[in-house]
Amino acid sequence: MIGDSMSDLEKLVVLSFDEVYISHDICFDKAAQQVLGPHKTVQVVMARGLCKSWKQPIFYSYDTPMTKDILNEIITKLLLISGFLVVAVVSDMGTTNMGMWKSMGISYTNSSFKHPSLDRNIHVLADVPHLIKLIRNNYLDHGFVFLYGIGEKFIGKNIFQSLLMAQGKSEMRFTYKVTDHHLNVRGAQRQKVKTAVQLFSRTVSKAIQYYADKNLAKPLHKFTTNGR
Repeated sequence: MIGDSMSDLEKLVVLSFDEVYISHDICFDKAAQQVLGPHKTVQVVMARGLCKSWKQPIFYSYDTPMTKDILNEIITKLLLISGFLVVAVVSDMGTTNMGMWKSMGISYTNSSFKHPSLDRNIHVLADVPHLIKLIRNNYLDHGFVFLYGIGEKFIGKNIFQSLLMAQGKSEMRFTYKVTDHHLNVRGAQRQKVKTAVQLFSRTVSKAIQYYADKNLAKPLHKFTTNGR
């Protein structure tokens, strides 16, 4: 049986699932002698080892949003059939997934749910790339408010605008990959991970600190550690 040669530690599993949009076509499967499609999406579940490097797709279903019942059934089958223990699940924060999280009691104060067959918790994690995009979008739309002692400090996209202005159009600028395009994302551009990661990169952070320390841009100096 699959997994018989694996230790209990190697059988610790993290499940990741995603609803993937596919071509809305009809095709004929000659081997199965059946017509497939048209379908809009396919739900795919991947099992990955937590303590050992392995991964395996274990479930797919067309036009099927993930639900509490489907997830619990997958978790139970993994345990009963092969002894694999799911310790965490990962998904993006799409509307249907957020609805499922809510049905399982997941919130910002509770990040786990009970294993359907065992007396232990399974942790729920947000997909990091999706999380970075949402953080970037919220920052550009509304900014962040940080609490310092008894006061608050608002930080908006004007920080990045000041950095770009301070550097000008020089070919020797620190953040040559970051442009106004990164600050004015619209429509489908808000779904791109690359621009979000570039905006929140270590290079940009170091550039902000450099211009603030040299007092070359007062708005930057005001919002850095040395400028409090």
